[in-house]
Amino acid sequence: MEMLQTKPYAGTGELRWHLGTLMNVLITHEQTNGDFAIVGFTIQQGAEPPRHTHTKEDETFIMQEGSVTFQIGEETIEAKPGMTVYAPRGLAHSFTLKSPTARFLVIVTPGRFVDFFINNSEPAPGNILPPAPQGPPPAEAIAQIIAEASRYSVSF
Repeated sequence: MEMLQTKPYAGTGELRWHLGTLMNVLITHEQTNGDFAIVGFTIQQGAEPPRHTHTKEDETFIMQEGSVTFQIGEETIEAKPGMTVYAPRGLAHSFTLKSPTARFLVIVTPGRFVDFFINNSEPAPGNILPPAPQGPPPAEAIAQIIAEASRYSVSF
């Protein structure tokens, strides 16, 4: 199998709104030959994802602002700025914001799962949070998100 040649990249990313969060797609899997992707997230209370499990990807969270409680497997981790939190594939995980907002980088390894975020988002009009979620998404939206996530071997 022929390996694609990657090349250096520098940029500011692509701002998108994803389910109540502002995300900045900094490095895509296409730019790293699938090895990893990096996305910056600014998330607000009420937009936290449900507990879920990745079977193909590891996620590494690098805390920049705010306070977040991670549940990874049976472990509880209180994360603050400057901390790095690793969620290995195969372990169910979720997180809850303890501050009104939080900002962190997520490194996804390998990087293809970032397409899930992109496919379920819209371009952001600027570096601003979307309107705060008003309760859980409608049942149809949840069904679509679950179906899309299952394409990437993610289960809820």
